[in-house]
Amino acid sequence: MERRVSWDRGPSGNWRHIFVEHPERKLTETEIEEILLSRDSLVVERRPPCEAVVGRIAGTGRLLLVAYIPRIADDALEMFPVHARQISARTWRRLRATVE
Repeated sequence: MERRVSWDRGPSGNWRHIFVEHPERKLTETEIEEILLSRDSLVVERRPPCEAVVGRIAGTGRLLLVAYIPRIADDALEMFPVHARQISARTWRRLRATVE
C-alpha cells in the first residue's frame, strides 16, 4: 500500500503546530516525511487514534519521534503528523528494545 504524508497548512493545522508553534525544535518537513515514509522507522506505540514512530535521519543521524494519525484514503495510507521531536540516544535504545 502506498504511504503519503498529509499536511494541513491552515491556521490551526498540523504544519503550523509543528513548525510555527515549535521553532525551537528546528525540524524540517523533509525530516518528518523521511521518518514517516522510511521502511527502517519503527512503530513504537499504537494508541488510537495515534501511532508513533522513531527513526534516524540518513544525512545527519538525528533521532526523531513522530506521532501521527493514520487514515486510509484512495488505497493509500495517509499519515497526518501531530507531534514531532528529537529524542536522545538513550530514549532511542529504550524504545527500540520494546519493539524488537
